[in-house]
Amino acid sequence: MVLENLMMVLENINAFLSSEVITFSDQPITLGELLMIPLLLVIGVFLTRSAVKIITNRLTTKKTDPNIIHFLQRVLYIIAIVIIVITILDLINVPLTAFAFLSGAIAIGFGFGAQNIINNFKSNIVSIIFTIGSWIS
Repeated sequence: MVLENLMMVLENINAFLSSEVITFSDQPITLGELLMIPLLLVIGVFLTRSAVKIITNRLTTKKTDPNIIHFLQRVLYIIAIVIIVITILDLINVPLTAFAFLSGAIAIGFGFGAQNIINNFKSNIVSIIFTIGSWIS
């Protein structure tokens, strides 16, 4: 009797969580999938913090430069957050091809920004070389 009641409650919960909330690009997103997002975010952030803490402790014991440790922490956090977000979007059946245009635009922006930085770097190297050359003669 108790087992039957428990099974009915679990079926009702499953039916409730399977109810469609949003349709995104002909892919239904259920209430259970939406409730799974914060859970996966919390787990992902916890695992990321634990991994970064372990790596930081190992680098600190090896007396690595604190600037390198800080840089690696930031890079690892960014990579982990991107992986977590892409995984969550894939789990709730959001097509990732929808973001192809956005990522292409970001890549073009980085390219233009890097072009300006590299041109400034080259011009500074040339000016340093000519300054040293005129100083020697």
